[in-house]
Amino acid sequence: MSAFSQYDEYLRHIKSKDTAEAFRYLVDASSSIPGYECRPKPHGYIKRNYHYFSDGRSFFAFVINQSSLLWYFRSPKRTHPSLVCSTLSEKFPQVKLLKSGQITVRINTLADAKEILHIAFPWHKPHA
Repeated sequence: MSAFSQYDEYLRHIKSKDTAEAFRYLVDASSSIPGYECRPKPHGYIKRNYHYFSDGRSFFAFVINQSSLLWYFRSPKRTHPSLVCSTLSEKFPQVKLLKSGQITVRINTLADAKEILHIAFPWHKPHA
């Protein structure tokens, strides 16, 4: 059982074995990122939502679906100014730039999860 009761609930919601493995990795690896914490934060009608926080601000988030995780670069102009959708689309074909300026990426596998965590936190080498 995780420190967050939602962890187990979210894991049960995921039907894809590959996506469940990606979810476990993102949640477990986040515990070793200095200055950040990852925790559930339901938002409006989106109940299964994890956010990466630093100094009380949410910089990254992902929404848990049954067959994928939808990763959000919430403030890419500030956190990753050189990040562009065309570069991301080489590794993630379902990248979208939203009107809000956020960039979304579909995560389906452990390899996807490792890649997105490396892009989000290039200076960090996770233990997991």
